[in-house]
Amino acid sequence: MEPPAYIGSLEPSSPISWDKTEPPVLFLNPRISDKMRVVLMDKFAEFCLAKDLIGIASSGTTSVGGEAKIVVLSKQGFLDSAASVNRHLESDHRDTWLHLLPDFHVGGLAIWARASVSGARVFKPSNWKWDVSSLKDLIDGSGASLISLVPTQVYDLVQSRIKSPPDLRAAIVGGGSLHESVYFEARNLGWPILPSYGLTECSSQVATAGLESLDNSEFPEDLFLLSHVEARVDSEGLLALRSGSLLEGYIQKDVQGGAWNWIDSKINGWFATEDRVRIGRGTLRFLGRRDDLIKILGELVSLNVLEARLHSLVQVFQLSQEVVLIASPQPRSGFEIVLVFSESDYTAAQVEQLVESFNRDLLPIQQVKRTHGVSKIPRTELGKILRPQLDTTVSN
Repeated sequence: MEPPAYIGSLEPSSPISWDKTEPPVLFLNPRISDKMRVVLMDKFAEFCLAKDLIGIASSGTTSVGGEAKIVVLSKQGFLDSAASVNRHLESDHRDTWLHLLPDFHVGGLAIWARASVSGARVFKPSNWKWDVSSLKDLIDGSGASLISLVPTQVYDLVQSRIKSPPDLRAAIVGGGSLHESVYFEARNLGWPILPSYGLTECSSQVATAGLESLDNSEFPEDLFLLSHVEARVDSEGLLALRSGSLLEGYIQKDVQGGAWNWIDSKINGWFATEDRVRIGRGTLRFLGRRDDLIKILGELVSLNVLEARLHSLVQVFQLSQEVVLIASPQPRSGFEIVLVFSESDYTAAQVEQLVESFNRDLLPIQQVKRTHGVSKIPRTELGKILRPQLDTTVSN
């Protein structure tokens, strides 16, 4: 089938040469200010003289109150990660990737690396913005067999009741937690969803659901660790990784003096994350971020668990996904749970209904104590919520 005219060329150019003799490359989010862009390019040139290096500015660099830093990775590490992902997905030159992620994000760049290793084709539409109604035509027109999505895109597909094209054999979902209810809705529509866990600091995927999970009706909480990484947990249950695909280091602004420094935070090759996980025999189960656990009146409360409850209710009531829970500091109790919603997506009655249902049967320390409307929930290009920005808004 010929692709529709609006999706552009079937043979777009990769934004990077994987030839390791080429100069280092820095990828910057277009939202970064011109002033910050000049600073980042200058510092990347100063610290990254070696070839075989890739710089990716962290998402915090674009947000108010975010931490400005560049994650520096090696091309070889990217290619090793790509080979491991290809093996896991049983991907080769017969596959076609539909590429919908930005190239300045590790998930988008990783698609190019995987195709370079396997010989698969990459189909990246030009001048196309996320439009759930035309996605099925896009997949049909490109002949795509593989795609990477983020949870908000899967949610949009479910809300619009769009069925998966039959030739798509895997849709890898990363960049945030996929709620179980959304997973099952998507599977019922035929989408071959494979939840994954990854991070920029390890050149994209670390653990991914197996292809065999598409043959059963269980939610794949335990993801298979990919062959290029070793994983362990510390005494607090936080994940540490060792891999040739880990970052070389950060170029990061000193919080005190404003100077920029090169920081390699690995210890004996191990990189400590802020993620709580459970490690099994070759598997990893994501439990939440370290800061997901807060203390209210001396009792531990998991924001991750409460978020899952909230989004289940959003599904049940068929409400907008533009709603989130925030732990707001309080002098007496430590924190209180605040429900933040988009004023353009929620009526007062809907907010009241949601809070009443959410609080039902919960302990007082787990209940929403107040609500806060905003004009828009701040998100990255991939739909991840910019929590530091939202925390500041709610506190003010």
